[in-house]
Amino acid sequence: MIELVGPPAPVTAVCILLEECGLAYCLQPPPPGTGAAFRFGEDRPPDGGHGVLLSSPALALQYLAESRRRFLPLSWRRRFQVLNWLARSRLDLPLNDARIKRKAAQADQVLMRQRWLTEYYSIADMAWFALWHIAIRGQQDHGLSALTRWYERLASRPAISAVLKKTAGGTGLR
Repeated sequence: MIELVGPPAPVTAVCILLEECGLAYCLQPPPPGTGAAFRFGEDRPPDGGHGVLLSSPALALQYLAESRRRFLPLSWRRRFQVLNWLARSRLDLPLNDARIKRKAAQADQVLMRQRWLTEYYSIADMAWFALWHIAIRGQQDHGLSALTRWYERLASRPAISAVLKKTAGGTGLR
């Protein structure tokens, strides 16, 4: 069982990947004053240790994608593109309007030309979905049509719909 502890955007992004891979997980609210933590209990070492514990959502996404060989390309060029978008998502930082608007405009430009942030649906899309989901809450008109279409396409995926239900809409834990 994979344990997820932390704030909404990072937890939502990792939950999406877990749902896409069909892996069992449990959600827990973070203790006061702490950040995200991801414990991968299925990877417990034979010596009875505590398994793998990661504190970065990007590392958790990369670890899971690599260990499952899904949603992260093997080609170095495609892989770099995914990891570049993943690094730009910075799910561990507090959201502020200027940063979100600038990054969203860049993503919108890319999504005008292609279906996903990179060539294929990847952990970058999952991370950006979580970031964008939190950032646009309550906003009606943000003027980013390609990003809006991409967001709606992802929101209709069964795994993402399941995560939004389990995380009370992706804004917190039930």
